Amino acid sequence: ITNGLRGYNYIEDISPDKTKILIASFTDWDRKKDSKGTLYVYDINNLNAEPIEIVQGFSQYSYSPAAKWLNNTELVYVARGEQGDGIYQIDIYGTHPIKINSLGHRPERIVAVDSERVYWTLGEYKDYYVRKGDYTAIWWSSLDGSVQGKLEFEGVQVEFFAYNYAFSPDGKWIAWFPSRPEEECNTINKIRELSQSGELGETCKFLYLGELSNPDVVEKISLVPPDEAKEMIEHNLVYDNYYITWDV
Repeated sequence: ITNGLRGYNYIEDISPDKTKILIASFTDWDRKKDSKGTLYVYDINNLNAEPIEIVQGFSQYSYSPAAKWLNNTELVYVARGEQGDGIYQIDIYGTHPIKINSLGHRPERIVAVDSERVYWTLGEYKDYYVRKGDYTAIWWSSLDGSVQGKLEFEGVQVEFFAYNYAFSPDGKWIAWFPSRPEEECNTINKIRELSQSGELGETCKFLYLGELSNPDVVEKISLVPPDEAKEMIEHNLVYDNYYITWDV
């Protein structure tokens, strides 16, 4: 179905009714080198029809997925539009794009949407003394663009390394491996002492679980067997080498 497109094509999202696909097309595998990336809508039930071009200048400084369906006729996407870098809302005909985030940041990826918010990520360099590097933090914007902020639980922003997060299929929960060290493990000396006592695992390795409607509470699940097995099963969560999925 991507015959005739620009060379490097990515499925960004599938519509809730499973009838349409969002496909991004670029001339280079590195999106940063293509300022005219194009986002298309394909009708799965009519693959012989021409795709609908939604927007050019799509997602140059982002990572997939950079577009997600809000419903079967509207979507949000990352782009450099008439109002600058940001997240835009548009319909499947490509008319009347509206920018909905105004924090001055350049979103990198759209990780989830619900009836009220768009959740997106931003890379940030952090130095935690015991580990330093580029981590990913989650932000949110309301669909009307009136409110935005950090996704936080117990006052701490959700941040992780690589893809170590997962939103639940019903959009109500998020699970993640935090990049920020536990307070008991935030210095080399503490880690050395815990390692020598054999308590490093149960003190430092946790999966976090938060309900999006209740940001004042976060659940910490130990990743040291066998303690985590029962709790993971109760929440339908599985992980392998710190990649998280929901078992539905």
